[in-house]
Amino acid sequence: MRSAGLMGSLLMLLIGIGCTRQLPKKNHKAYELDWKLVTENDSVYMLVRNPLGSPLVFTLRSERASFKTAMQDQIPRLLEPFQQIKLRFPGNWTVEEIKQTVEPYSFWSRMDPVVPDTSVRYRYPFPKGRSYPIIQAYGGNYSHPV
Repeated sequence: MRSAGLMGSLLMLLIGIGCTRQLPKKNHKAYELDWKLVTENDSVYMLVRNPLGSPLVFTLRSERASFKTAMQDQIPRLLEPFQQIKLRFPGNWTVEEIKQTVEPYSFWSRMDPVVPDTSVRYRYPFPKGRSYPIIQAYGGNYSHPV
């Protein structure tokens, strides 16, 4: 009887060690992505990679109307987990100009509207009368008081 308890404890320890090895070495934020500008054959590209194990919607912000028109067929884009994409900027744009006028932006969402399931009543697994900080992603910031 005692050896079964010891074996169970040893098994849980090994599972715990195995699980922690799979955790990312870096604490990613909920809306974080990796990107860089590269130049190839007189064209400027942005390489964008979703480092998260969940989808992100990626877009670019700019006040320039000409930019929005030129990029409308490429953004916004749904990036699947760990997916990398390559965006091509208009031919006459320089790296410096892009850095000054374009802001990469991502958010956790879906491209299509979500239809809530109102047939089910949801309850938080917390006692009434108490509040708890909640995060939306591993290593993220507190985002909602409950």
